[in-house]
Amino acid sequence: MAEALNKTGSYLVMNPFKRSSSVASKQKKWVDAAAVAGMALVWMLDSFLANAWWGAKKAPFVRLTWGHLTFSLLHIGLPILWFFVIRKYPLSYLGLIRPRRRLWYFVAPLGVAVTFGFGIPTYLLITKLFPILEGGGMAGTPPLLGYPLHIVLLVELFKYPLTAAIPHEVSYTGAVFHSVKALGKGWFAPAVLITAALYAAYHFPFDFSFSAVYFNLIITLVAVFLLRKSGSLIPAMIFHSAIVFFAIFASWGYYLGK
Repeated sequence: MAEALNKTGSYLVMNPFKRSSSVASKQKKWVDAAAVAGMALVWMLDSFLANAWWGAKKAPFVRLTWGHLTFSLLHIGLPILWFFVIRKYPLSYLGLIRPRRRLWYFVAPLGVAVTFGFGIPTYLLITKLFPILEGGGMAGTPPLLGYPLHIVLLVELFKYPLTAAIPHEVSYTGAVFHSVKALGKGWFAPAVLITAALYAAYHFPFDFSFSAVYFNLIITLVAVFLLRKSGSLIPAMIFHSAIVFFAIFASWGYYLGK
């Protein structure tokens, strides 16, 4: 019946579209999740192609053209195209707003200490218990050795936030995490795990190792924590930029010492 008698004896008109509206909303969320899954496949394919290209060219600055340029365009462009242009969601959907408190701008870089303060001891413990997992990953990307210092600093300071930290946070902590979490109450933990798994898998063509998977998992967990507590993706971007700087300049000592 379209009508129901309430306690006072009057009639309430029931909404016949309530159920269908709820179903449509749920279907819309699954469409978003499917779209993000398609994006993840594109990002993975680009990762394999870029790795093949770098292996063929053996040129450091190729990373600034083909590799990192396509990374930036695809990781930022696809989520913006889908969520903001096609779906008409607000910027707040992916966390592209100011944090609740400015303090998070300064707290975010401390995530580097948490990542390595927790990650390195536990990594060493795990690899001691399971030696087969040891090796690879911790040295980072080969730096631009042989170039003037001012060129290197300019390249590293602008390249990695613009082509790694910011795009990856928009695509994974933003698009993947939010679209999976939006599927329902029980999807928070799966959203974290799926985000971390896809982010780690994206790095496989460059570093297929336990250390890469493990540290990328920790990075994702810290980024999600910052997003949840601050209400913004910006602190996660700051944290990711800081940890990339640390890894890149630490890799200088590794390669210079070889």
